[in-house]
Amino acid sequence: MIDGREYLVSAENTRQSLQSAASQNIERLAGV
Repeated sequence: MIDGREYLVSAENTRQSLQSAASQNIERLAGV
């Protein structure tokens, strides 16, 4: 069982990696 703090850290890391991947995909599509 993970506590709330670990869950929040995990969720934040996931969000950042998704955001990073999304911006890379957008740049690739835009040909930047």
